Amino acid sequence: MKYSIKVNEVKSEDSQIKAFATVTFGDSLLVRNIAIVSRKDTDELFVSMPSYRTNDVTERGEPIYRDICNPITKEFYDELTTNILSAYNNRKELAGKEATFGDDPEGRGLLFTVKVTPLSREDSSLRGLGRIYLDDNFVISNVKMVEGKHGMFISMPDYRTEKYKDGKPIYRELVFPITKDFRERLFGEFERQYAASKEKKTETKPDKDVTKAPKKTSSKRPKAEEESEPKLAAAR
Repeated sequence: MKYSIKVNEVKSEDSQIKAFATVTFGDSLLVRNIAIVSRKDTDELFVSMPSYRTNDVTERGEPIYRDICNPITKEFYDELTTNILSAYNNRKELAGKEATFGDDPEGRGLLFTVKVTPLSREDSSLRGLGRIYLDDNFVISNVKMVEGKHGMFISMPDYRTEKYKDGKPIYRELVFPITKDFRERLFGEFERQYAASKEKKTETKPDKDVTKAPKKTSSKRPKAEEESEPKLAAAR
């Protein structure tokens, strides 16, 4: 999988966060606010993926955070974090330019799959939660399907900034498609998977009028059907 890394250094010397990395996958999807952090005791650098605070706490009462996006396999985790730290260490040579890694020899573009869990809440406009899997190496969570005034729309993961407009906080997307073509492909896949998930849920819903279980025709227990995976979609 082809991707590029750009590092923006944090100027404050008192901060443990030394820089933020932006990773662009396949010239199609951008992920930002990946932190490069210095450990308190050893000054060793490590990479921290964007996360959000949950309502859960530890036994000590400390808040629990969960990653919004992260590598799926150990191999890609090691590769990506190593390359992010390398881009940071070579930031002077890069002079604000991107460092490119991986390749796409067959010209397939960024491969991705989408999974959607439909939601039904009378007091909420949230209609579904989804995930994006990039080439089975990187996952992005917290993608929301929202029912708006003008129909359904996709809300990508975002974060609250320190800026305000008209007395309201300004939010900025953490993940977003770069090109119009990839946005249409990605959002179209979300709509298809959402419709398919709702249809499957309706088909498996038990009939309320059934009062008796059907007679057994075999002593053998039938195997459960495996959930089919969505096919890989490609952005070219």
